[in-house]
Amino acid sequence: MRQDVVNTPLNDTASFASKQEMLHLLARQSGRVPFGKIPAIILIAALAWINAPKAIVVTWACTALAVLMLRWLILSKIDTHFLDKPQTGLNISVWLSLINGIVMACSLMLFPFIPEVERAIHTLVLMGLCTGAIATTAGYLPLFLSYAGPIALPLVIIWGGLATPNQAEWVGPGLAVLIAMFIGLMISLARDTSRLYLRSFEIRSEQSELNNKLQQALNQAENASHTKTRFLASASHDLRQPIHTLSLFSAALIRRDIDTKSKQIASHMDNAIQALAAQLDTLLDISKLEAGVVDVNIKTIDIHTLLSRLFEEHIQSARQKNLHLGINGLEHLDIATDPILLERIIRNLLSNAIKYTDQGGVDLNFSIQNQQPCIEVIDSGQGIPSEEQAKIFEEFYQLNNPERNRSKGLGLGLAIVKRLTKLIDIDIDLRSSPGKGTRIRLLLPTSSLRPIALAPREELPQLAWQNLKVLVVDDEADALQAMSTLLQELSCQVSCAHSTLSALAVARATPPDILLADVDLNRHEVELNLVDVFRTQHPSLPVILVGGQTNAQAQLSAEATQIIQLQKPVTLETLTQAIRRSLAEP
Repeated sequence: MRQDVVNTPLNDTASFASKQEMLHLLARQSGRVPFGKIPAIILIAALAWINAPKAIVVTWACTALAVLMLRWLILSKIDTHFLDKPQTGLNISVWLSLINGIVMACSLMLFPFIPEVERAIHTLVLMGLCTGAIATTAGYLPLFLSYAGPIALPLVIIWGGLATPNQAEWVGPGLAVLIAMFIGLMISLARDTSRLYLRSFEIRSEQSELNNKLQQALNQAENASHTKTRFLASASHDLRQPIHTLSLFSAALIRRDIDTKSKQIASHMDNAIQALAAQLDTLLDISKLEAGVVDVNIKTIDIHTLLSRLFEEHIQSARQKNLHLGINGLEHLDIATDPILLERIIRNLLSNAIKYTDQGGVDLNFSIQNQQPCIEVIDSGQGIPSEEQAKIFEEFYQLNNPERNRSKGLGLGLAIVKRLTKLIDIDIDLRSSPGKGTRIRLLLPTSSLRPIALAPREELPQLAWQNLKVLVVDDEADALQAMSTLLQELSCQVSCAHSTLSALAVARATPPDILLADVDLNRHEVELNLVDVFRTQHPSLPVILVGGQTNAQAQLSAEATQIIQLQKPVTLETLTQAIRRSLAEP
């Protein structure tokens, strides 16, 4: 006969799982039930010991204990034996409860031998066991009724028909009615308990299903993040490559002896290319920050060298706007930070300050404030109203640019700054007044200070470009042609190669003074590493790598091996500085 846990209809899967859960509960409760039943059996036997025949008392007590132990032995493993057939396991449990209930009801045979007080206590013990069965069976009605029914029904009959000289006539029937009402109440409680238990099981099942869906969503998000990371890596190379080629051709064109009008056109074209390159850099930076794929690599650097390089990098753009660019407070001081991310922060701040300053100038200051290294970028620009100061660090927000003038950028520079400062634990403070300019202060952690190590300022050599032999290696024909064209405009003697093997052959025929290679060449030559090969055969040859991916770890690795790595697109100024610096290194 089919038995339902509750009246609420369940689908087959839910019903099957709920029965399995009931078997788990019975197995867990089987070890606890004897701790309540054994004292009850001993108490009932003790109440009848003096007045009832001892043989009957002993026989009943031993039988009750034996059934109790048998029930415990079977139920303790029932969930594992019948997990795939839970209804069979529940049917066995019902039969065990029925036998247990009948044996406990047999103790009522002792009633004729014991006084009224002992009968009352005996009755209370049996009713207490019935009440406890609600909890141990989770209100599952077949289980509860199979145990409580054989006990309650004889109690009602006995009390209803039992009368003694010491009792009023209504006492026995009255107790029978009370017992019947109490049993009815317990059945109602058992039904409610069963509903609550089933509902809790459904909630746990729903929660488990929800957790599975959340895990699936998390896995999908992680997969999307990995896909985005792969896209960014590909975009860093594939999108930068044509801009890099254009930038080199543009720089070469500007250096040619052409008429003034053509030179102006070439200059405008070069400005547009550099603006496009800057916007691409910004978009890739913010995408990588959102994807969480920006690595932090702490190392010790000389802050003097870093700030001086950034100052020299921006001096020309300041002069083009007739602005003063100053640098103050520099000293040779070692700082522990991520140099690539710190450089990116300061570069964005300087570029932004110069862009939004029309007269006066910009100052880059360094100082120590309360044992904290402090870097300040101060401009005399238009300033920022107080109500706008929090918004300028949001993506795509630009002050006084409602028409979205592309010459003013994308409005991502300060958003990148804000995120990068969090990555390397820098406090950023903005002070600005409309018409009076802006001061942005970067406070590096106190722990970033390192013992001072004095070092002479690097003096880059002046080169005789016409005597410089450069070997350019790139598997992209357009990029190879563009780089060789620009170097030839610098009067260099240029040799070209499209692979590691062809580069080795060219180097044997015409030994170069410097190697300029595409860092992504090894994507197509996994078995050959151009740098390793050349370092083996030409250990003193300076090497410059040009790459399309902004990989911090790769840049740090390049620095560790004294290789200069440039990021596409490469400007003429960046290229010439890198060549001079590479040739200046011992």
